[in-house]
Amino acid sequence: GRMRVPRVPSGPLVQATSEMVQTAAAVRQVFKQVEPDLEFGCFQVLHCPANWAELLGSSPQGQAILEEAGGELKLQDKALVQVEIGTMRGAPRGAARDARMSVHLSLSRSQVSALRDVRGGDEARVAMLTGDVMGVNLLGRQVRDVEVAALLRVLAAAHQTSVGQLARNYQQELARAGAAAAAAAAPLVTSPLKAAAPAAALPT
Repeated sequence: GRMRVPRVPSGPLVQATSEMVQTAAAVRQVFKQVEPDLEFGCFQVLHCPANWAELLGSSPQGQAILEEAGGELKLQDKALVQVEIGTMRGAPRGAARDARMSVHLSLSRSQVSALRDVRGGDEARVAMLTGDVMGVNLLGRQVRDVEVAALLRVLAAAHQTSVGQLARNYQQELARAGAAAAAAAAPLVTSPLKAAAPAAALPT
């Protein structure tokens, strides 16, 4: 019979998943390339520039986000926050070595200040973040966050790059790191050598 060719997945869900993967990679890269405005514990913070609307409207994708939000987007008091869960005490084994174990979210400046000032370290901060006061869900964040996408495009434009370029840079760095790790783990291949000459006597 005829061989069945597997269908390539397509449609809105696949496109949305692809966008989320690209956004996550680009956010990680922007935090690697740009010095955070604030850093405490496993939290890194980039504040939204004052001219965010101009920066967001400078690309077709940014304009699409503005249209999607329908005038409800208010970023002047917002910050893009990266939470490195993998560096927390009690994280899953090996997670501290996995830079990809990070969560990205949009918080207000007052929320960032509250998290910075809380006593008890990162455990207390994450408890406040996910508790009744802020109610952020760190697990299973599969829904596209319009504010995170918007903040990312604003910050990319502010540093004269694009989301696509940031994502590509991140993937290239991951590939280089993977190749370097593989090379370090590979057994040394030695070629047969002639017997070494006797060491010269050191002058006394």
